[in-house]
Amino acid sequence: MDNILNILSGGNKNEGWIVGPTYDRLFFVFPWIFGIFFPLLYLVLHRYSGLSDDTTIKIVFFCYLTFLNLPHVYLTYIRSNFDAKEFYRRKNFHTWTPILFLISGIPIYFYDTHDLFFLFYPILGPWHAMRQDWGFLKLYRLKYNEKDNEKLDYWFFHGQRILIMLTFQIFHVLNYFKITTRLSFFDNILSVSLVLIISFTIYVLFQVRKGLNHKKNLFLIGNSFGYLLLVWGILLNLPPLIFITLIGSYHDIQYQAWMNHYTKRRFGQKANRYYPPVIKALLVFSAITAFSFVFFRDYRFIVILHSLIVLFHYFIDGKIWKFSRSKELSCTYSADRATA
Repeated sequence: MDNILNILSGGNKNEGWIVGPTYDRLFFVFPWIFGIFFPLLYLVLHRYSGLSDDTTIKIVFFCYLTFLNLPHVYLTYIRSNFDAKEFYRRKNFHTWTPILFLISGIPIYFYDTHDLFFLFYPILGPWHAMRQDWGFLKLYRLKYNEKDNEKLDYWFFHGQRILIMLTFQIFHVLNYFKITTRLSFFDNILSVSLVLIISFTIYVLFQVRKGLNHKKNLFLIGNSFGYLLLVWGILLNLPPLIFITLIGSYHDIQYQAWMNHYTKRRFGQKANRYYPPVIKALLVFSAITAFSFVFFRDYRFIVILHSLIVLFHYFIDGKIWKFSRSKELSCTYSADRATA
């Protein structure tokens, strides 16, 4: 019990955080709690606004895209294109890859294959989020110079995520070909989710009992809390777009918080001058993009273009955050570690 209380309080308050106690807890460890906002907004509007269900879903999804999802996508370019060391290290890659992604949308559009394209699209987002979570887990391990149980961390953390992703994808495919009904889809997802939550909780308790890396264990507890929210969303039988806001908000907030921290550490005083207007511009651009995507979804061109931009974010994000290959990232992290 003492270990659990110590972990929830963060252990030694002056060591082991990426940024700081409050910042880490809100934006890296427990950002799942922000995911409740959009489903609650939908439920309130659905019940009290008098608007149609379709209009309510569009309004809520528009807000989600504008303030969370699209800004986190566009912030990627601060690292890939506006960090001079990263850009000139792989100039051709950062210049031509986004162009090739956009060109790939031409056959998707003209050969009307977007339905098949979107069939496998949902697995890419969870995989992208899973890699980000594992990155944070590795950072908390590095803060304590922890070398034990890495394989256990890896398999428990990745195993339950991969199983959830595969389950979603299998039933998404079955539902697409009308082999299963929506009810059986959610029943099976709920069953698998409960099993995974129980197994993951047992592993977290095993980590808690050891009582060593409190920040890492707190992060694992935060992930368990996130799966409870996922089950809550399934039990409510939320519309698909609203369910996306529930499971996507935590990742978007994590990423925006990390980019805020990275930008200030990487660019110093320049960040204080340029970052606020950049964020304002991104919000305006995100609102325009979100409006076109939500309210003009009948135009395949807009939907495909938006999806390719997000897909490129998934792809490029796995390339630009490799600390071992980027001295400027290692230096930034070392500065964080020295001040932790």
